[in-house]
Amino acid sequence: MKFPFKTLGLLLASATLASCGGGGGDGGAATPQSGSITLIATRTNLPLNPNNILPYPGSPFMAEVSFTFRNSSGQISALTQDATFTTSSPSTVSLSPPDDPSTTNVNELATRVVSFPATTNNGSYVFFATSYDVAGSATVTASAVDPATGLTVTKTLVFTVQGATPLPAALDIAPSPAGVYIPGSGGQTNSVISVQVRDGANQPVPDPGAVDNVSYEIVGSAGGSILQATSAGGPVSGISVNTRTVNGIAAASFQAGTVQGPIQIRATVDRSDNNVSNGISDPISATTTVVVSDGKLFSLTLTSPIINALRVNRVSDGVIPPEDVVPVGDDGIPDDPDATYSLTVSALAKDRQGNP
Repeated sequence: MKFPFKTLGLLLASATLASCGGGGGDGGAATPQSGSITLIATRTNLPLNPNNILPYPGSPFMAEVSFTFRNSSGQISALTQDATFTTSSPSTVSLSPPDDPSTTNVNELATRVVSFPATTNNGSYVFFATSYDVAGSATVTASAVDPATGLTVTKTLVFTVQGATPLPAALDIAPSPAGVYIPGSGGQTNSVISVQVRDGANQPVPDPGAVDNVSYEIVGSAGGSILQATSAGGPVSGISVNTRTVNGIAAASFQAGTVQGPIQIRATVDRSDNNVSNGISDPISATTTVVVSDGKLFSLTLTSPIINALRVNRVSDGVIPPEDVVPVGDDGIPDDPDATYSLTVSALAKDRQGNP
């Protein structure tokens, strides 16, 4: 038995099996007729695996899948080449072969893979599918070459990984950058306010479709600042705007006004239905701050590094030391010091709001 598969290590995520079996064939080859593959799983719905626990015998996150190849007469038949097993979404469902007792230094069962070939036992084989920490579905495909026709036969099985209710449970908000400048100052006048919305299983909330599921608003005095975003109905702007997430992430642009100072922006989602277009009955909010400045010099701070601030100057960079002299830099003293020193000093300039 050989397993030259591609290892994923700890990068994969959870999965649920959505189908116990399905048909597979040669894709319509007419003559001669090829055999068929049967895939049967002990279960097709798996729980979310939030801690990415590796496969082990009896794992609640794992399903056993039986592979059988039958010839055109319906009889179980041996294969002359390895069968191949592949998952379409390794971040949701990973695969692993059974442990090979002859390899004492490796436990193949605990190795998560995307795809692997395996030698079947007279047309039969057993492998395992394990969920990861990302909810969703994954299609597992088994393929084999029919020894009678030389054609490739395939069969698929859909696994589904189920998490918590896909409604908002938490959100994070962050500006980029956190400091902007008023128009005409010469500095950047806009900041992108990103929001990440997650459900109770710490997964991105589903895309809301034709409605908006994130509401942005400037808290307090806007000072001439506005928000811009793309809602379900098109571009919008104002001191409050609605938009929607894509893969759990939404974005709005903050445009600085003519008033300096910190401006707070709040994002809100509706925990009841992941829709803010029809009102908000169970809000979850997060707030961030963008500092608006005029960019004019207000303060200077002189600083000097703690390490290597004081340097010994050299007579000339062209001096080559003899071989018995310690190379330049090994002791911090050059071979041709000129009896003077240099001190590294930096000047940090900031405006009234503390921005560079």
